[in-house]
Amino acid sequence: MTFFPVALLLLRGIAVSSASTVNLTLYRITPRNYTGIADLDTGDAAGDAFFGLYEKAAPVVCRDRDPRSGSSALCGNSPILQIPGFNVYTATKVEADARMGDYAQCNPSLDTGVFRCSIFAGSLPDGSTPKHQCWYNFTGRPEWKAEFADVCEMSECGCDAVYSLSVGREHPSTSRAFKPRPKPPAGDLKQYVGWAAGQLGRMLNGTWYSTRKAGQCKVGQQIGKDCWWRETEQPRVVNATCVNDNMVRAVQSRQPSCFKDCPRPNDQTSDCWVQCLFETMVGNATKSPPLPPTPKAVIVRAFEQSFESDSPAKGGCADVLPCPEPCTPPCWAVPDGDPCRNTNCLDALTNLCDGARRASAGNCLVCAGQHQAALMHAGCGESDFDNFCRSA
Repeated sequence: MTFFPVALLLLRGIAVSSASTVNLTLYRITPRNYTGIADLDTGDAAGDAFFGLYEKAAPVVCRDRDPRSGSSALCGNSPILQIPGFNVYTATKVEADARMGDYAQCNPSLDTGVFRCSIFAGSLPDGSTPKHQCWYNFTGRPEWKAEFADVCEMSECGCDAVYSLSVGREHPSTSRAFKPRPKPPAGDLKQYVGWAAGQLGRMLNGTWYSTRKAGQCKVGQQIGKDCWWRETEQPRVVNATCVNDNMVRAVQSRQPSCFKDCPRPNDQTSDCWVQCLFETMVGNATKSPPLPPTPKAVIVRAFEQSFESDSPAKGGCADVLPCPEPCTPPCWAVPDGDPCRNTNCLDALTNLCDGARRASAGNCLVCAGQHQAALMHAGCGESDFDNFCRSA
């Protein structure tokens, strides 16, 4: 989808006349020190499942890349947002005005870690906006003209209700059925994984949302009169490793031999493992016999089941308690010199592999192998893995 420039927004009141509201369940993968969803991006189940699986590409696509180059949000945000044993998924129920505005890209500063949101449609280098791409005739969202007519002025190209108050929504990538490309591109692994990640996005076809703080309801305010959205409940905060592992296992079951043939079958950072994962997800018609894509429903169901219970036997994940202040990641998970808290081997094993342990000792030992480098950094030895996994 092409996004066209928009004008600098003119501050307007946020009174609205729509009485129609929607209830959404919004998911977010995040380090534990970021809470809530104000000025952050979220997704529906398919949308955030994509984010979790897309991050599995980082060991390949971010190799030898300066995170400050700005060439990739995945690689640029990695030092702040991809911290082993410190990430969670949140599920938040939201009531919102049914009118959905522009999706904002909300990303952290590499210097401060503070999130800032920018209008996804962008603006021209000189700050101007082509008149033919205002809120009322934006090519990609023709419904805005009617939906926001009572709170936006036709004489003004920009409108806060559209761009910074209402819940922003990035439409699914396509309304057509996913059709896998029959042949991956020729080239190195980094190029292949980047292509496959794009295929995965089209296959899952999820929806992303942005919830700007300026439109959030305060106590006593009413949607449709004073504000645009409110959190109504946050039913689950669960271990991100558990959720991702549930999705990965669902994918691996489609082509287990590929992973078993890797020199290090449980090393999720190895070239072989990453290639197997993305090939199994998006399919490969050049194989004999052809490998079909993993059905969207298989991946999304594994994601949703993670939130439905805390029982590993039912595909569920354990709740994660609020992070004590100061909420900093464990020292074994971040570069030397970064703010962190000292933890021991048991803490690291619990953060990374407790969900797997509750499923079975075998699953736990596989998990320990997958995170061996981080666990060794936390002071663990081989005997610690065995003792922990067999103590369930």
